[in-house]
Amino acid sequence: MPLAALNQVSEARLDWLVPGLLREKLEALIRALPKARRRHFVPVPDYVSALMETLAPDEPLLPAMTRELQRMSGLRIELEEWQAATLPDHLRMFIQVVDRVDGKRKVLAQGRSLDDVKDRLAGVTRDLPKPPEAAPALRGQEWLFGELPETEDQDLGGMTVRRFPALVDIGSEVELQYRDDEVEGAWAHRWGTARLLSFKLSVQLRDLRKQASQMAGFQKLKTEKGAMARNALDHALLRLLAEHFRLDEPVRNEAAFRDRLNAHRGDFVPWAQQQLATLGKLFAHYRQLMGTLEKNFPLAWAHAHRDLKQQLGQLFPDDVLLQVPWAWLQEYPRLLGAIDHRLDKLGGQIGKDRTLSAELEAYSKQHETRAAGAPLWKQPEPLQQFFWMLQEYRVSLFAQQLGTKLSVSAKRLNKQWEQC
Repeated sequence: MPLAALNQVSEARLDWLVPGLLREKLEALIRALPKARRRHFVPVPDYVSALMETLAPDEPLLPAMTRELQRMSGLRIELEEWQAATLPDHLRMFIQVVDRVDGKRKVLAQGRSLDDVKDRLAGVTRDLPKPPEAAPALRGQEWLFGELPETEDQDLGGMTVRRFPALVDIGSEVELQYRDDEVEGAWAHRWGTARLLSFKLSVQLRDLRKQASQMAGFQKLKTEKGAMARNALDHALLRLLAEHFRLDEPVRNEAAFRDRLNAHRGDFVPWAQQQLATLGKLFAHYRQLMGTLEKNFPLAWAHAHRDLKQQLGQLFPDDVLLQVPWAWLQEYPRLLGAIDHRLDKLGGQIGKDRTLSAELEAYSKQHETRAAGAPLWKQPEPLQQFFWMLQEYRVSLFAQQLGTKLSVSAKRLNKQWEQC
């Protein structure tokens, strides 16, 4: 494949290999399971034949195998248990990334793991070639970008590569870039459009920034050194622009941008003032909890300290105000309130809390492993839902009186996990 197509190749599709080798691959995957798991699928060839009749390459291979084998045997194999990386080379697709250097074909990287190949090329630019009319970089504080289609297709030596035009926030300006991933393109375009709006509302944002900087929550964040605290106010203003001007519906041309701005600018400031006050209280609550955890905890509470630090880290990633869905941000005061209740009762029920911490840690580890470092917005929807159900499960365990947004229990969590 050419370098420009690298991120558009689906690892899920590569897993299906080629039809003539699929049966052998399915059998090898089952035989690579630990004996205690493998014995549920004997004789292996019979189970493989059943899989061949039901599986189709319109979905990822391993989740499909997991589902069908569970239906046949009642046993669920977690995705992490499959030993795909240990299969013989001929049962793993060979990937070769090529480019033309000085008119000659050059192999940039090759291997049988798409992730490894991508890692090796991390330092190589993956920008798709720009069409002649877009050769000069388009950037500025005005809409200079004409009509932006949702997608553009380009022929690269007989291969059609699809790219996604997006306005990208580069701080003092917005730049037109071409992303090779649809989700990433939509994500970047939303915040790029919000930044473009900020230039049009610079006077209003200056006053809002001044007001917010005097709020206790934003002031207390300054005691932290991380990126979340450093960017909180800027991200807050971008998020309020995105929500108030409804940028979940993408703006793709200057007329639409102007219409969106004019339709909603009139009541932006009073609404934003209210939202900043709410966010200020949220950050003050967060800092109060972090301050409690930063104090000397009794050794007997170590399990709770570890679990709560992990939970707060998950709820407040560096880009929390850009990453967390707006509806869930509204639930954060209740989620933090549940932590208060847990801490208040901790001294009188250390044994129970230790047991619950072990259960929660197992669920959290499941999510962390499956997410593989992807930010929340980039995770599959079922996995995102599992994450929020887990937060609500915490509320039900430690502060049931606060209520939950979702019906949740260990049984429901496990059922949701089967969709992940």
